[in-house]
Amino acid sequence: PISEGIGRKPVMLFGIVLSLLGGIVCIFANHISLLFLGLFLHGIGLGAGSLFRSVMRDLYHGQDLILHGANISILNTFILTLAPFIGGYLQTTFNWQASFIFFFIFTLCTFIFCLYGYEESNKHLHQDRLKIHYILKIYQIILSHNAFAGYCLCCATTMFGYFAWITVCPVLMIKHLGYSALEFGSVLLSASFFAFILGSVSNRYAVQRFTPATVFTIGWSFSLLSGLLLFPTYW
Repeated sequence: PISEGIGRKPVMLFGIVLSLLGGIVCIFANHISLLFLGLFLHGIGLGAGSLFRSVMRDLYHGQDLILHGANISILNTFILTLAPFIGGYLQTTFNWQASFIFFFIFTLCTFIFCLYGYEESNKHLHQDRLKIHYILKIYQIILSHNAFAGYCLCCATTMFGYFAWITVCPVLMIKHLGYSALEFGSVLLSASFFAFILGSVSNRYAVQRFTPATVFTIGWSFSLLSGLLLFPTYW
């Protein structure tokens, strides 16, 4: 809502600065409480990155919006698969702070790019949308919309499963199976890379030939099947 009133760029810059501050706290943390505080600030700041969806809607419409969204999902594939490998290499070669230092530099580069390389995409600012009663009214409309609530619940459930796997996987492989951090990152990179690429490319293919509802149904069916296949391995 704030980006509707003052623009996307100021909100993203503020979020990146907050993330940088959280990164500094993490780098110099000498206690677990400080580390959690740094991660908390870091996460809130990175939340401004969700504005990329609003930026996409500012720039593209209809089928172009869907296709560019699919292209971004392919880009995210490389990020999600490379991150554990880079983190494992940095931790093995240096120490655990090295990952936060790397991400601080990466975030700083993002700040510079956003400051000088991104032109404000929201050309129609609406100051009235900053009013509390308007914001509450909009959220009431959104949250009471059945279609939105249904899609949001399905996406949230899918992401819950994905992040549960991301959280448990390093514990199982490093602590119980004896993999090093670098070995874990290498295995995850090789295994996940092709899976994410296949999913992203398939999604880009599907959105050009099927309705969004059909694409969602196919994707969630695969997610449900993958979750059910975990049960035989558990027993």
